[in-house]
Amino acid sequence: MTEPEASSPIDIEAAANRATARLLDYVGNSDATDEAAARFSEDVKVEGRGLASEARERADAIGAAVERERTEHRAELARLWGRALDQYLAVAQLADETVSHVLERRQNQARSSSSVVDPRLQVVAALQARLSRVMTEVHALASDGLPRGALARARTGHEISVFATLLSEHGAPDGDHPDLIQRFVDHARVQAYQDANTYQTSGAGDLSDELVRKFRHASEQAVTDHGKDFKGIYGWAAVLFQPHRRLQFPDLEDLAGLRHTRSFYKWANHDVHATARSLELNTLVVGEDRVRYLTGRTLVGLAEPLSMALHSQLQVMTALLIGTGESENVVSLVTCTMLSEMVHNADDELVAASARADSTNDDLSTPSR
Repeated sequence: MTEPEASSPIDIEAAANRATARLLDYVGNSDATDEAAARFSEDVKVEGRGLASEARERADAIGAAVERERTEHRAELARLWGRALDQYLAVAQLADETVSHVLERRQNQARSSSSVVDPRLQVVAALQARLSRVMTEVHALASDGLPRGALARARTGHEISVFATLLSEHGAPDGDHPDLIQRFVDHARVQAYQDANTYQTSGAGDLSDELVRKFRHASEQAVTDHGKDFKGIYGWAAVLFQPHRRLQFPDLEDLAGLRHTRSFYKWANHDVHATARSLELNTLVVGEDRVRYLTGRTLVGLAEPLSMALHSQLQVMTALLIGTGESENVVSLVTCTMLSEMVHNADDELVAASARADSTNDDLSTPSR
């Protein structure tokens, strides 16, 4: 038996024509139009199921063909971007190794001196752990020639860097807001109840009344402990601003000193949300009568998401190493300097790779007329 060709199209139109022809035959030979309609409905189902069966038979061949194309594309991408991607990975790997050493050293110091570890350490380290996963996701998408997906993930990295900066700079146990870390941790209770309530009222919720009451009680207790402003989306940070102010993310960016990155963040938003602007950015007009939609892999556009993620990584590591109560440790200072140099070197490699990729005239698109 010959294996089905992956490239040969599934003829949906022919199946539709067969069903339509039988309908005309039914109507031409009978006055029972209701019966003809019922038989036509069944014919449509039969044809659809047959096509689905055909598609299932071809799935392995299609998958193999797509994987071959993907492998070829990744090889060309590695030729153009390999050195820059390696620099990216070196920064991410160093950050992961550094965090492990810092946590072990700080915890050992606390035990030997019978002291308490600065509460900022664990929370900012946890944010770095989240960023570590984001860094891996950005790299995976970029390496696969999907820069817009990588940009959407890099956006999350920027949010992590803003939070880590605010917590490290304003959450010192002997500072003006010694409860900031606890507020951040407790805010999960508010969000958990909001999630549960949304799920329960969506029409698909099947949580027990007892469990929902537990979520609600935990949320109400957190609001009682921290004040009514705690209910907001950034309620944990409300103490850093004027009372009763409706906080938005740019407010947090400003306070973190990261206003200069806002345009990149807003640009990345378009690859997260389904707005008209996102549609516009995903469309190329070629000539007067041809439209191309950006649907497939590309060799260009990788520099921006990779650079955005790298700078978020540097920001979070700086917050962790010199913003969690150990600012005078020489190892940390040298590490921050080394990371900064590595990130700037990676930026240079990204610029060079971008120029090479641009020369390929890859237009980021798969044509659709």
